[in-house]
Amino acid sequence: GLPLVFALWANLHGAYVAGWAILGIAAIDAFVMDRPRFGVGLRETAGRAWFVLGCVLTACCVAILANPYGWRILEVPFKLSRSPIVTQSISEWKPFTLDLWLSPRHLFVPLLLVAVAAGWRRMRLADVLTILVFGYLAVQARRHVALAAFVTAPTVAAGLAQILDRIARTPRYGRVVRVLLAAACAASLFLAHG
Repeated sequence: GLPLVFALWANLHGAYVAGWAILGIAAIDAFVMDRPRFGVGLRETAGRAWFVLGCVLTACCVAILANPYGWRILEVPFKLSRSPIVTQSISEWKPFTLDLWLSPRHLFVPLLLVAVAAGWRRMRLADVLTILVFGYLAVQARRHVALAAFVTAPTVAAGLAQILDRIARTPRYGRVVRVLLAAACAASLFLAHG
């Protein structure tokens, strides 16, 4: 069903390229990491998984051609993101500056950094590539910050889970730190959408 989603997506919005990035990262991760990929109990190996993901990615790339402009639809997201008129006059296309990184609205950034610091030894290649690709996009334009927060949420959750596991082993301050961490997560959600 993903090719149909991409055909519709390309006709509605130029961010279909982000979907390609996610599928490409999953295929690279499956190719490099030799372990099962498809669900619990299925014995699909990475050799089959990366091939399937590569075929799905190829089908999704072809599917976006089902639009009134044909192959020229490929130019739209790249021309738009590189246009000086757009990047200088529209605030959401301006680069993500340091004052925005320190803003309470973007509390997820320190949470991401803490989660990465806590869980870097257990991070999969897909997590690293997702942080690099979508982090780069977020630095390039403010409008990509929410997308980066969305796609890195599983990495943040895994890193914070490791922190909470360590904290649970310290009876003295464990409860207080867990409450503060939960409050920070909730605050980042409300501040980002407030």
